[in-house]
Amino acid sequence: MDGIETALVAFDSGETDKSSVVELLADSLDERVVARFLKALLDKTEVDLVRIEVLKSLPFRKDSPTNRVRFGEATMQILQGNEDELVRQYAAKSMRCFFACDGALELLERIVRNESDDIDVRHNALSAIEANASSPNCREALARLLQIPVLGKSAERTLQRISQTS
Repeated sequence: MDGIETALVAFDSGETDKSSVVELLADSLDERVVARFLKALLDKTEVDLVRIEVLKSLPFRKDSPTNRVRFGEATMQILQGNEDELVRQYAAKSMRCFFACDGALELLERIVRNESDDIDVRHNALSAIEANASSPNCREALARLLQIPVLGKSAERTLQRISQTS
């Protein structure tokens, strides 16, 4: 049994701290790890802190384009679902590396506009758009968000910063 298999068995056994296993495997591109991380993300019964650890690792992973899309879609499912707010906050934050996924920018913009949504989820969704402000699509989205109470000022500052560096 190799090290990855040993760690995954420990993860599934419940006899170890799952968050520490996620940290240990966070950089692994092994398909077994990808599959386990995706399963953890999509499993609403999984411990929230485990799901958050996986979400925190996503921006730093060097996954294949196919797996990147898979992680992006899983993260978008979390954002669209009736999830724990803390999990959604981290999902919104991790979306900065998935804005190119189909429907991601629209989802982020919809979250920012939804005044009944958790303000931290909204802030993190906006920061995911702002992190990609070099993209014309993201700049257009920011321009559409200028009138949003509270968050519009941040979008305006980002657009001003971009225009000064161009």
